[in-house]
Amino acid sequence: MKTLKAWVARDENGMLYLYLSKPINFEGRWIPTSNRFTVMNEELFPEVKWDDEEPTEVTITVKR
Repeated sequence: MKTLKAWVARDENGMLYLYLSKPINFEGRWIPTSNRFTVMNEELFPEVKWDDEEPTEVTITVKR
């Protein structure tokens, strides 16, 4: 089993993103600090809001 640290953040349009490196908030946009991110189902993580000051840190567990 492997675990990864990741972050989730929501943009102004309500789209949810998963980042494998912590994004930064610049002028009202979440900017990835690497090219390792993906769009997620918007219904996941309803507690993550656009106006959050920090992205939400999550742990991903990979089971084989």
